[in-house]
Amino acid sequence: VGNDVLSPLLNLFWLALALLAAWCIGRPFGVAPLTVMGIAAVLATPELVLDDAGSALNDVVGVALLLAAVALLVDARPSEDRALGRGPFVCAALAAGLALGTKFTLIPAVGALSVAALWLQPRGKRARQAGLWGAAVALTGGYWYLRNLAAAGNPLPSLRLGVGPVRLPSVPFPGASKAADYMFDRHAWNTYLLPGLREALGPAWWVVLLLAGAGCALGALFGRSRVVRVVAVVGFASFVAFLYSPQILGIGRAPIYFVVNVRYVAPALVVGTAILTVVTPRFGRLGVLALLGAFGAVLVATQFDGSIWHNGGTHIAQPTKGSAPRVWGVVIGISIVAAGVALRLGARRVRRSRKLALVSVCVILAALLAVGFPLEQSYLSNRYQNTSPMPHIYRWAEDVHSARIAIVDFFAQYPLYGKDLSNHVQYVAHRGKDRRSSRIADCAAWRQAINDGRYDYVVATNPGFPFPSRQPAREADWTRSDPAVAVLITESNFGAQAWLFKIDGRLDPAGCSAP
Repeated sequence: VGNDVLSPLLNLFWLALALLAAWCIGRPFGVAPLTVMGIAAVLATPELVLDDAGSALNDVVGVALLLAAVALLVDARPSEDRALGRGPFVCAALAAGLALGTKFTLIPAVGALSVAALWLQPRGKRARQAGLWGAAVALTGGYWYLRNLAAAGNPLPSLRLGVGPVRLPSVPFPGASKAADYMFDRHAWNTYLLPGLREALGPAWWVVLLLAGAGCALGALFGRSRVVRVVAVVGFASFVAFLYSPQILGIGRAPIYFVVNVRYVAPALVVGTAILTVVTPRFGRLGVLALLGAFGAVLVATQFDGSIWHNGGTHIAQPTKGSAPRVWGVVIGISIVAAGVALRLGARRVRRSRKLALVSVCVILAALLAVGFPLEQSYLSNRYQNTSPMPHIYRWAEDVHSARIAIVDFFAQYPLYGKDLSNHVQYVAHRGKDRRSSRIADCAAWRQAINDGRYDYVVATNPGFPFPSRQPAREADWTRSDPAVAVLITESNFGAQAWLFKIDGRLDPAGCSAP
């Protein structure tokens, strides 16, 4: 549609798919509504809501596809006496491959699920089925890994992969560590880990973790079928992988980014929670009601938490400021719930009358258009109007079209694409023979790179922007000193600075006064 107005809605589709998969997991065991309630409690936690709900990020995408793969396996073989057909088996592999290709943090979960799926096959068929599963997973999930292999010589360039002295080229991230590194660090627990869990999972964070862990343990021990038991092990393996997987957690002994990395444990949480719902009926009706009450309490506690409703920013994200979007959200949510209840109560009448069903659909579509059009206009009018760390530059970019913009020393580039997404935005750096990118070393090379890229504008910042830095902004100085450059905007952010330059002609590499 020429802009990103639909991006806040994209993850509603993946949310719906995740809830549908939850229903399919619980359906063979008669607890479909309970499973949906449990998965909703996990997906409603602040980290996923504030990061994924309106930004089209892919955490919920991977979770939904993983749940879809689990649902296909569970629904195809809920008991020991039902064979797992080739159709569900291949479809589960396709879904697992899509999850794998969406986010590489899902490699452990998909790997464990692959082992589980093959374990469910008869012994004499496992080798052949392994080939079938692997081909399906590679078909839907292999593209980005092959692309990395071709572009960087390594399917996971941030990891040192190899056997013995034979190693693939790698570009390790500085500061990479593991959550397990802080397991016995009391200061890290008190300062970062416990507050991070509270902020990421809400006030009932300990209940969310406890229920998911209980699901993995009870499922592995008391699962009604082998498929339930092996899927429970998948959840446990996903949690262990979260603890020991390399992550960018922070600097030194300060895991300041743990709070945003908690979303990587979501696969373990949803699998454990789903398995808990299917094993709970073993403990009677009272157990089911108690679990339903626990999920409801978690949902209520989470949705009334200030981290979601606060009008200012949080450590996780910066929600939309002001009360109007929240009021509209509540009105739309209540209306959808009311419409769902009405349709459910009148389901028999709707099935008897096609005209009534058609009229109902038309009324719902008309209501969505009536509400959606003003929301669309409001979104486009206010998109990135006061967004840190450089609100004036982002606001300027909204009305710029088909421009070539060079950036350096910061990575929050998306708002620079403009309202119609027509700008070409590129990080300018030197790419060596080992395919690593590094800062351009001298003024002449920098100016030549700007000329080669035919850029119309340059956005440069202090190194480490938006955090204060005493390091010189070399690229900004090299750009500013050329007579073909005009400074349009200068922004300050807690001692750090950003500059927007207009390039009115070719820069002069020979005119640099110093390297």
